[in-house]
Amino acid sequence: MSTSAVSSTSLNQQLQSYFQTRNSDVQQLGKALSSGNLAQAQVAYNNITALGQGGPFASGNSFRAPQREQDFTAIGQALQSGDLAGAQQAFAA
Repeated sequence: MSTSAVSSTSLNQQLQSYFQTRNSDVQQLGKALSSGNLAQAQVAYNNITALGQGGPFASGNSFRAPQREQDFTAIGQALQSGDLAGAQQAFAA
C-alpha cells in the first residue's frame, strides 16, 4: 500500500469521526434546548466549539457553511446571556 493510500484512509477516518462526534453533540444540544436545560446546552455548545477548533476547517469553525456557522454563533451568544428562548429560536433556524 502506498503512503498516499494510507494518508487518504486516515484522513477519511478522521473526517468521519469528526462528523459523527459533531452530529452527536448537535443532537445533545437540541435535546438540552428542547428540554429547557440551559446548563447542558452550554456544555454541548462548548463541546462543538472545541471540536471545531481542532476540526477539518481551516477557519477553526465548527461548520463549513457560513449561514450555519452564523446560526451556531447566535446560539452561543444566546446561551452566554442566559437567553434560552433565543437559543431555541436560533437552533430551529
